[in-house]
Amino acid sequence: MNTKPTRSIVVALCAAVLVVPLGGSGLAGAVTSAFQPGSIPYPGGADGTLGQEPGSFTTGQEIKLSANFPNSASGDTVTIFKESPAGSGDYASTGRTDAANGFGNAYILDYEVTGDQKIFARSSAGLVTEVDTLEPISTGACTTDGTFSTIPSTVGEGQSVELVANFPVSADGRNVTFLRKVGSGAFQSVGSDEANANGNAYLKNHQVADGTQTFYGLVEATNRCTEQLIVDPVPSSGVLDPIQLDTDGHDARARFSPIVAGVTTELQVKTIDGGTWKTISTDRQRESGYTYFQIPDPLEVEHEYRAVANGITTNTVTFAAPLLDRDNDVPTVHFNSNDGESVNTRDHYFEGEFSIKSGTTDQNKNGTFETCPSVAPFEAEMKGRGNYSWTFDKKGFSLKFPKIDNDSKYDLCGMGKSRKWALVANHYDRSLLRNSAANFIGEQMGNLEYTPKEVTVDLYVNGSYRGAYILIERINFEGGRLDEEELKSDDDTAPFCTNMNDPDLTGSYLMEWDFRKGGFYNISAGSRGWVGLKEPEDEDYCSNMGRWINSYVDDADRDLFDGSADDDDWLSRIDLASAVDYYIAMEFLKPVDGQMWASVYMYKPRGEKIHFGPLWDFDLAMGSATRAGNVASPSGWYLRNPLNVSAKQSEVTWFNRLNESAQFRAAVKSRWNEVDQDLNDVITYLRQQEGLIDEAAADNYGKWSHGSQISNYQVIKGSWGADVDYLVDWLDERWRWMNGQLDNAAG
Repeated sequence: MNTKPTRSIVVALCAAVLVVPLGGSGLAGAVTSAFQPGSIPYPGGADGTLGQEPGSFTTGQEIKLSANFPNSASGDTVTIFKESPAGSGDYASTGRTDAANGFGNAYILDYEVTGDQKIFARSSAGLVTEVDTLEPISTGACTTDGTFSTIPSTVGEGQSVELVANFPVSADGRNVTFLRKVGSGAFQSVGSDEANANGNAYLKNHQVADGTQTFYGLVEATNRCTEQLIVDPVPSSGVLDPIQLDTDGHDARARFSPIVAGVTTELQVKTIDGGTWKTISTDRQRESGYTYFQIPDPLEVEHEYRAVANGITTNTVTFAAPLLDRDNDVPTVHFNSNDGESVNTRDHYFEGEFSIKSGTTDQNKNGTFETCPSVAPFEAEMKGRGNYSWTFDKKGFSLKFPKIDNDSKYDLCGMGKSRKWALVANHYDRSLLRNSAANFIGEQMGNLEYTPKEVTVDLYVNGSYRGAYILIERINFEGGRLDEEELKSDDDTAPFCTNMNDPDLTGSYLMEWDFRKGGFYNISAGSRGWVGLKEPEDEDYCSNMGRWINSYVDDADRDLFDGSADDDDWLSRIDLASAVDYYIAMEFLKPVDGQMWASVYMYKPRGEKIHFGPLWDFDLAMGSATRAGNVASPSGWYLRNPLNVSAKQSEVTWFNRLNESAQFRAAVKSRWNEVDQDLNDVITYLRQQEGLIDEAAADNYGKWSHGSQISNYQVIKGSWGADVDYLVDWLDERWRWMNGQLDNAAG
């Protein structure tokens, strides 16, 4: 209740202001301190109001006071004054202060009410509020005129319940205070509500404390109250059971005591990455006390689950449905992203768990099948991969395993340790075998220091079958695959980052010819096109690296194209043996991108020349696309001579120019006669692979239509078996044509 003094009293108090000193200054002057000793009369002339929350309270309760001044009081210190002694008309500072905000308002959040009292607030600039009289509700004798209850009637310790005060209709619109006994017989307000037209008031979400306690309701400014209700909470409990698909398709069941039929129950899961609890499903508790849940995807990764209702939390259970598996002989790869997020972009990695179920492989490509051992789930990251292939319905993915310690690389299926892997969809290639064929050819070329190893797998992402993929090492320097002397800068403080003559700058670099300029740093190879820097990676890069390797590649281009190709100046910067092996493999396989368009890799080890390789990306190769340059035909040169094809970055490529060198062409012919029979073994290898992956291929094309054409250039035969036959026949004819051109016996 707010009580203002009458005008006559205010006038009298104002007169008193003129004669009563306060610390040497009249009250009408500016007040510079929030607290002054002694008692003073109320100065009158209210400049603001004083409010209280809640409107009803009891002795000993802490309430919120709000002093509301004009905006001019912003920043002033506001002090609460209390009449002392009661009835004297004099006021003393309580010492409770707050700074007024930008609107001129100040708040005392926990002011303890000690009984009936008058108070006002004063700012440090001399502004005062009206006087407010605090009148605690009496908790003594009252006339019982209503009933008190809880919903539910059975209350559990720590449970959130609804308190109900039921009065006659005459209480309509009156404020009802809910009181609970505290200490030795005293009652304290726990909240209030306005009675409705039926005289009933409600306090929702009251959390019941432990132990026996007493409640009642009181109508404001009257002596009418409800009967007192003694609440003796029962121990609360909650249990979550995995039932792994009952007849109604439920995965889990939660039961709570006490029962609160109709209350919302939340099913929560602990996230993989951060360990926080996230609500994934809700349902209402049944009369039996049970709530049933279907656990949404991902079903295959083990998570901790719990249920929460009315402030009660169940036990946690670890639950995962059985890993799905088509039992196609090949290994099965599972990736489950955190919270089942869709892996739907190439822009960032999604955290999750990776695992492998054992299967058969021929990753050594020697005709002897091996077993890929199972890999228990562990932390991993996945994102989309590919450029043109990312537009296909069947997507490819990149995998990365976190850096946990110095040995955080993983050996998958015996292919060697690495943190970086790819899952290649092979969707353009309807044989599913062209990348495997290319890697077989690469392994026959002993001057290619490294060819990525791969195995065919079935892939599931978040429990969804994605088809047959190859799990393959991504091209990188890890584990000495290309060169162990990898450049790494340390916040541009490494010597090679400040000194262009530092010998470490001579390597190692991994580069890709790429017309899209897809590297984080792209260099120009003279006027021949763009080469993207792949490693060192962005986080290990400093500007001296880019300047140095750009200059080296430019010099190699100049060596090739200045003067006659037979000058062979290029031999000082380009490794002949790797260039010959790479050229033979690429010419044999006829990849569309091979005309220095994209996916043509080079690397430069420290202190050595530019090497070509490794081989990568052969979906559009070996007759799978009828693009310009007669690329689909198993006869004719594709990389040797300049061709007017859109795939080229320049009219004349490095391979065109190298083939103008008599020394290079002689080396190609000599090398062909050393490896030709090994290359011809690709036919036998492919037939072995066909038998290994036939069931995986059948399931793949059960999901992805075999006959749906991606482009008018794509070559598709009538069935998967026909596509494999076409590939085998194409390679056989290609080998015969090239052998007729390069065999020593042919002249």
